[in-house]
Amino acid sequence: MTDCFALFGQPRRPWLDAGLIKEIFISRSTQTHPDKFQDPHERAAAQLRFAELNGAHEILRDPQRRLTHLLTLERGAKPAEVHAIMPDIADLFLQVGQLCREINAFLAERNAAPTALQKAQLFSHALDWVEKIESFRKTLGKERESLLDRLRELDALWNLPVPAPQSSTVLEGIEAICHRLRYLDRWIELLGKHSLTLQLG
Repeated sequence: MTDCFALFGQPRRPWLDAGLIKEIFISRSTQTHPDKFQDPHERAAAQLRFAELNGAHEILRDPQRRLTHLLTLERGAKPAEVHAIMPDIADLFLQVGQLCREINAFLAERNAAPTALQKAQLFSHALDWVEKIESFRKTLGKERESLLDRLRELDALWNLPVPAPQSSTVLEGIEAICHRLRYLDRWIELLGKHSLTLQLG
């Protein structure tokens, strides 16, 4: 497995500066871009390096994917999938589910409208749903930001010399954040797709 941190010359840690990662990516991708090479063998090798660099950038710039990668490197195995909703975000899970059911019911009603005029008349209702979605996405975004704040706190403990049990607690905290981010990112993406569907009519 490629160590994405090493590929970008960065220490393994939970928090990385997104701007710095982008700068490194731009600098190195400019040097390794396949279009710079005329020789077919050099171009093929450059394509592999460029793909590896691009893949590492995608992992390191995304907090959830970065944490999954970090935990995999540290433990030698990918974190187990969590199928149960954690109690502290169960309420959000229920709200997302309810909102999606209501939106799906509205979309079914709009799709069943027999004429274009009737569908057009439902457009203002669609915009109301978009507003509700965006409001709830902001709520999810705030929850995500609070997780990232907690991640920064754990990052400050990352390189401190601590006893093994405390070190294990830091890893467990990182894994818990990783799982919560996975859910929040999925919900934000799902609601974004619903918003787009409503706006496209």
